[in-house]
Amino acid sequence: MRDDNEAKYVQQHLANERTFLAWIRTAIAIMGVGFVTTSLHFELRSVASSKADVLIKAIGYASLVLGCLTFLFATVAYMRKRTGINQGEFRASSWIVVFLAVALVLIAVIFGLYLYNSF
Repeated sequence: MRDDNEAKYVQQHLANERTFLAWIRTAIAIMGVGFVTTSLHFELRSVASSKADVLIKAIGYASLVLGCLTFLFATVAYMRKRTGINQGEFRASSWIVVFLAVALVLIAVIFGLYLYNSF
């Protein structure tokens, strides 16, 4: 049997699901960027320095961890919003956005250091 609150807020639940799927696509993209940059580096390995090796590994690992954390945080946010919708309250999840922005800036800085030290 369907919960009456869930039936009453179908549009909000569908929007919540779309938002969750957007976060999942973001996580996959973050991990993909790490994979592509790491793969490209190891194709050009003969001209790169040892510092560049360390930096690109940091980018690869950071992208993988950040992507997995995005999966986790997106799931937690989805479940909290689902409960909030049914209870008639809403809390924006700005901490996820701030965390991702800071983490992506750090990865971009590491990538800049990589480019500076690689060729």
